[in-house]
Amino acid sequence: MRHAALALPALLITLSLAAIACAEMLGGHPLTMGPPRSVPEAIAMRDQAGAARLIDEGANVRAIGLVRPGIVTDQPLLVTPLEAAVLVDATAMLDFLVGKGADVPHELACLAADVGARTARARLGESTCHSGDALRGVLARP
Repeated sequence: MRHAALALPALLITLSLAAIACAEMLGGHPLTMGPPRSVPEAIAMRDQAGAARLIDEGANVRAIGLVRPGIVTDQPLLVTPLEAAVLVDATAMLDFLVGKGADVPHELACLAADVGARTARARLGESTCHSGDALRGVLARP
């Protein structure tokens, strides 16, 4: 009986890990966020290849998409791919999106300033805006 009591915690941990591994193999993602569901989410996850694949499969580079909570902030975000690239300061992705036809609004430089995206801000240039307005606009989307 004593040996069984000593082996029980190890057995429970092993069974738990096996259940998690089976869930991952079956497409569930109990320990990870799983694959990106939109172009902005792929960019926010820093999965440039995934974002490029979604765009090549026909995703719109101008469309607003959902970024699930826990990826960038604790709340869900509705952002364009360009805004997602600025939020994570991914200038190579900015260039890629512009090359694919995304229009760069002047508020994007303000967003880069609001979030402290230095390389994106250098790429986008200076813009006159009130501090925090661009970020509040993104966060206020329903």
